[in-house]
Order: sequence, then structure tokens, then C-alpha cells
Amino acid sequence: MAPVRFQYKYNRDAKHDFVFFGHQPVRAYKTANRWKFVESEVRAAGRAIAALAWDPHDLVDPRPGGAGQQGGSRLEPTGWRAQIHGWIVRAARTAHEETGCSCGAVWGYGYEKSWGLRCGLTADALREQCGEYAIACVLPVASLAWTDDTWLIPRTLAFILDRQEETDENLGHTPTPCKVCGTGVTDPGRRPAAGSGGNVLCPACAQATLLSYRQQLDGKPYAKVRENGPPAQDYLCTLCDPPRPAAVWDHCHDHGLIRGPFSELTRASRDQVTGRSVLKGRAGMGLENCCERRGC
Repeated sequence: MAPVRFQYKYNRDAKHDFVFFGHQPVRAYKTANRWKFVESEVRAAGRAIAALAWDPHDLVDPRPGGAGQQGGSRLEPTGWRAQIHGWIVRAARTAHEETGCSCGAVWGYGYEKSWGLRCGLTADALREQCGEYAIACVLPVASLAWTDDTWLIPRTLAFILDRQEETDENLGHTPTPCKVCGTGVTDPGRRPAAGSGGNVLCPACAQATLLSYRQQLDGKPYAKVRENGPPAQDYLCTLCDPPRPAAVWDHCHDHGLIRGPFSELTRASRDQVTGRSVLKGRAGMGLENCCERRGC
């Protein structure tokens, strides 16, 4: 385990605000613009990990589907298995380049051939290169054991990583209660990005409690609005139909002027098109002074 890796890292694509210590999820809470954990929850996660039986000699094959041809696997690896597989491949490629191996390997193809030690890669070299790489505060490479044709991993560690992936997936689909009425909300567009510290509102409560944007701040400097308010979270998204809670102030990156409040879903969609394309779909926004005339 690597407790030092236990920290919150903002990820706008994350589906929840939990950090994993092994297979134990610990929620992060945003207070005064800082992320914190509840000490009792952290200690409980540590105790749960410590209670697991650990035998470094009780090993299992991490290859999905079992052994395939040339020491590979029958199925393409996914999840934590794909991460470990990728580290092995990159380490082998480094060895290939350093030793001038003439095996003719085609990198990036043929995953079934890449679980073993090849191209001059040694077990010690792999551990040296990847021993500090962590998954959910776990250092899997440091625990790998080399056999005749593949790596084996302690059974307990495989259990931890499997449970972590399962729990992570389930948390991303668990309804989040509306902060006003308690109704479970599953629409990802109504859930603030993990890391925003925002609140979840069902459609009815969003309409009842948030403001409709009426171009009050169009063309205003984004820097001043960000510093002095009002926060975008006070408004409904100007594009979502039905309206969702806004999360950010959309603004022109060339001229620094406000366009309007966007939800997380709209912001993610906007990344795939130009600002001008988004504005064409926005009726009566009155942003000609910022975007249409200046070609944003």
C-alpha cells in the first residue's frame, strides 16, 4: 500500500467524489474551497484493509481468460489488468530500444504476446521502472512474482483491485439525493462535476430555486464576475432543455467576456464544437459585441 497517494485530485469527468484506499471508498468533502476527509472514515478504510488475509505466496494469474499463446492471455485485458499490462509493455519497449533487440516486435499490437519478459527486460528492471506506480493507493508491480512464462499477483491484491473497480462503477450509477426534496437524481447532467463541490437538484427544485438567466452579464469581464460574483451556480443553464443547474460561466477565451451560465453537460458538449457554433444555437443571447462581431 502507498498511503501517501491517498489524496483528492480534481477530475471533471469523474462520476463521484470518493477516493479509494484499496477497495475502500472514502468520500472527499469540499469546505471553504479545500478538500477534506473525515478522519474516522479514513481510519475505518485502513482497518478494513488491515483485516484482509495476506499471503504473498498465494498467487493467481492476472491474465484475463487464462493463459493464451506465447505466454499471453485469451482475452484483452481491461481495468487494472490493462494498466499493469501497459506498464509491462512500456518497460519491454524501453528494454527493446536500449538493447537493440532484433525480435521485430510491433508495438501497440498483439496484446496476447506482451505479458512476459522479453527484449532483454528483467524482473528487477520492471520493478525499478514501475514499482511506484499506484492504483487506488496499491503498488501492484512491487508485489508481482515472475514464474516460467508470466507474472503472478497475490490473491488478496487481485481481490482488492477487482472490488475497487466494481465499487467505483457502482458509485458512478448510484442516485444522488436532491439537496431540497431528497429525490434520487440519476441524470449525470444534473450532478455537479466531481470536484466542484456543487449541489444536486432535481428538475422541479432546480426550476423553483434557481434564477433564469436573462443576459444580465452578457459582455461583462469574466475575471470580475469570477472574483465578485454572482456565482454561476445561482442560475439555470442557458442551453439545457429542460433547464439544468449551471456550474460555470461560459466566456470568450479571446476577449474574456461572459456569454452565459452553462451546466456541466453543456460545458462538456461545448468542448466538442466551437464557441461560435454553440452561440448559433442560443436564441436571443445578445452576444454580438463579444463573439459574433469579433469572430470568437
